[in-house]
Amino acid sequence: MEQSVGQDGLSLIELLIVLATAAVLVSLGLSDWSQLIRTHKADKLSIELKELFTFARNQAVDQNTFFTLCPSFDGIQCDKGATQKWIVFSDHNRNKSLDGNDILVKATQLDLSDFELKVLPSNRGYFRYQALGITHGTPGSIIICHDDEKSIRKLTLSMLGRLKESRDTNGDGIHENSSGQNLNCS
Repeated sequence: MEQSVGQDGLSLIELLIVLATAAVLVSLGLSDWSQLIRTHKADKLSIELKELFTFARNQAVDQNTFFTLCPSFDGIQCDKGATQKWIVFSDHNRNKSLDGNDILVKATQLDLSDFELKVLPSNRGYFRYQALGITHGTPGSIIICHDDEKSIRKLTLSMLGRLKESRDTNGDGIHENSSGQNLNCS
């Protein structure tokens, strides 16, 4: 009977090569995973804001009155410096404050961890819809900002009350503005 001479298992060098290769693959996967999470969160914020604007517009039409949508610190009046808490309310006297016969119909807290909002409603700290669903002199935009350019999004509100979302039209993973230039937050 002959005994086979061979090797059972891996040598130390082979094991180190396998572990090093696995470490490289995992680190590449984690960076892609982090990017995926960031872009998903940016898309989620964009959807939440779009739903909020749609809700405010529908309320203005349904209630046949002015409705204001804005960031607010106290949940009562609009404040340009706020970005996390947003309120939607009937604004019968159009003073950007919840008072008198005004009714708060929605308050939303956005999760902005790792993100920043730049709210640009024509130099005002609020957006307003008329009973016809068009804006009341408050078109503008909201930019969802992040250090990673692939996670920047923009929503633009027209005078007609329509909200347009930015898109990646050239397939490079970065959203562009209406002129085809990459979005940035600077």
